[in-house]
Amino acid sequence: MRTTKLDTTEFSFDILGPGGIPGGRITHQYAPAPGGISFYAETVIEVTAPVLGRLMNRILRPLLFSKATADHWIRHNTQETGRTHDILPALYAAAHPEGR
Repeated sequence: MRTTKLDTTEFSFDILGPGGIPGGRITHQYAPAPGGISFYAETVIEVTAPVLGRLMNRILRPLLFSKATADHWIRHNTQETGRTHDILPALYAAAHPEGR
């Protein structure tokens, strides 16, 4: 993995394959919203290497990232994000001990 953006609006990173070739990216975007925060997650599985990338995406991507794998990934992200409200207050309190 290689972090490409980490700030108050987004945490994004590239998924790196053999030789450091990007094989995809994951983006998490967040923003204040009425009553809390909005959260958006996107996963793109795509080899961006010139010439071989198109071939690898067509042949290997379905083998390495099948519909079943995508379904499991969606379930994982839903469960993980669904626990944020349990974890975030403790992390905030640890980072801001003066507020206790």
